[in-house]
Amino acid sequence: MSSWHDFLDTQCSLRPSAPAFSDSIGTSWSYRDLSSACDALAAVLTVSGVAAGDRVMILAENCCAAVAALFACSRLGAVAVPVNARMSEAEVSRIIDHARPAALLATTEVSVEAVDHATRLDAELIKGVWGQLHLAQPYPSNPQDDPQLAVLLYTTGSTGDPKGVMLSHANLCFGGKTSARLRDMTAEDVIYGVLPVTHVFGLASVVTAAISAGAQVRLEARFTPAKLY
Repeated sequence: MSSWHDFLDTQCSLRPSAPAFSDSIGTSWSYRDLSSACDALAAVLTVSGVAAGDRVMILAENCCAAVAALFACSRLGAVAVPVNARMSEAEVSRIIDHARPAALLATTEVSVEAVDHATRLDAELIKGVWGQLHLAQPYPSNPQDDPQLAVLLYTTGSTGDPKGVMLSHANLCFGGKTSARLRDMTAEDVIYGVLPVTHVFGLASVVTAAISAGAQVRLEARFTPAKLY
């Protein structure tokens, strides 16, 4: 695998109609649907001036649109910066100022906190096959020449300022394949995705692992025992 999104392309080629992701707002996608949403979002980002090597913040809670945004960045050659929408205004602002993203996508359809951030950032509503997102452009395009970099994942900063951890395409591919192998994931499995996709565990061991195995993921924006049963 040379790129993170190659896992998705493989599944889309082999099993396009197989169930891929569903979420708490009723979205249900096959692998073909997910691929189409990625392409559509990548096109929107391109029209907005985002280029390969730019950083794109994804201010999210778990939903299908968040996954589409992550892989749209990979296909575009941009660097995804996943951030939990439940972070405070000060925390989000610090990451924006450090990462200097050329675009910001907020999952406003599933998160009140994402709506608040989007309003503060004067983000524009965009609708499409991905559902509903808000798009802001905090900084001008400024591509970085590091084609290996896929994700910039910020630490919580509990003992200091948040630090951006650089994850390459190879890092994510290895982590996903290893997690799938250790858990004996197969295409027949259904994964309950409550771990945030903005955290490395949810990103690598749930999303990437499931796609590498062709499994189905049911994403939950917020965990409650009642919904589990």
